Amino acid sequence: MKILKYEDLALKLNNKYFAHSCINKANTFSKILEKIEPKPISILEIGTYYGISTVILASVAPVLTVDIKKYKEFDFILKTISVPHPISQILIKDITDLELLLLDGFFDLVFIDAVHDYEHVKKDFTFCKKYGKILFHDADFEGVNKFLKEIGAKILTDKFAYWEK
Repeated sequence: MKILKYEDLALKLNNKYFAHSCINKANTFSKILEKIEPKPISILEIGTYYGISTVILASVAPVLTVDIKKYKEFDFILKTISVPHPISQILIKDITDLELLLLDGFFDLVFIDAVHDYEHVKKDFTFCKKYGKILFHDADFEGVNKFLKEIGAKILTDKFAYWEK
């Protein structure tokens, strides 16, 4: 399995769309995904934005990505970058919709990269911890970092943390 990397995307996307993404030239996100064992077979992403991380995740397994808004860049990125696994996006109004959506789902990896504050990350985690493996982005945000410490998540880099049941 080849996990997509920054260089796989940068030329096709003319180096656009990376400013607020978790993807960097050091390929930190891809390297973290390579280390997760066993390899996920179904991934939930909370917080899509433009979909850069979504396509990286879809190079590993099928992805359901959830957000409150759809950006036009998302469709462009999906058309431009080929991935081996399907991507589905669901738009929700608020966190309550997420709770209902997750009632019957199965995911063996969750990637939380939505609202970067204590309360939102805590709510996302509360709904998703039953899946057992959660990767967090923006671990350097004060509220996010505080919550990660409370649950005993492993800080992997200044931006990423990982929790496992």
